[in-house]
Amino acid sequence: WDGLSSGGPLFFLDAELRTVSLSMACGSTEGSGLGLSRHWVETFSRLGSQPGCGKRQVLSVQRLLPGSPTHGQLLEGDVLLAVDAEPVNTFMAVEAAVLRRPTVKLTLLRDGVERGLDVQTSSVASDSTMHIAMWCGLILQQAYRSVRERGFEPAEGGVYISYYLFGSPAHKYKLVPKHWVVELNGQRIPDLPTFVSLVQQLPHGANVRVKTCDLNGKVAAYTIKTDHLYWRGYEVFCERGRWVHRTLDEPTD
Repeated sequence: WDGLSSGGPLFFLDAELRTVSLSMACGSTEGSGLGLSRHWVETFSRLGSQPGCGKRQVLSVQRLLPGSPTHGQLLEGDVLLAVDAEPVNTFMAVEAAVLRRPTVKLTLLRDGVERGLDVQTSSVASDSTMHIAMWCGLILQQAYRSVRERGFEPAEGGVYISYYLFGSPAHKYKLVPKHWVVELNGQRIPDLPTFVSLVQQLPHGANVRVKTCDLNGKVAAYTIKTDHLYWRGYEVFCERGRWVHRTLDEPTD
């Protein structure tokens, strides 16, 4: 993009889109297809005939990211017609239309009815990992984007197990990655700071009940024994632009 050299934040429409042919969108008979009007069929036909402007197609919302600005506003199956009154029918056209705009007005086709919707875009950033913790050989963090893109996240929150270390208590007691820890000893874990606070209250050799939830929402329970001699916990976090490593505290008595 030529505009990238000018600096400043970049934005994108937080929705997974797919292409739908014009013939499928408008249908072959009255009342068939997705209800695309003749006006939009002609508009996208003209776009598709221009060199480098794509094909005779429209874009439809296929999947939305839980917790994103578009989640709850857009619906799966919505047909995207225009961004700020500019017709779009390719992925690159959508990217260009929202690149410098924190909010946009979308023209959508939903259930055969055309409507306008003001939507907040998302800023382009890293996977947002700014804090991780290691406890009993588990590497834990808030779920990063590619995990949330699967379309599921526990309603109660939790911390995501991204990896575990071989030979650790987690390995021994069969706690594995791709799960959220949602409870410790019956106490709910909404986020990573809460988790870190709770595990610092656990002494060496404590038996801990761990409740987990997998990527499909299946809940399981485990018991793990802490080991502060060989597997002392720590956290790594970014503070004022610098990464900090801190060993977790443990009870003194």
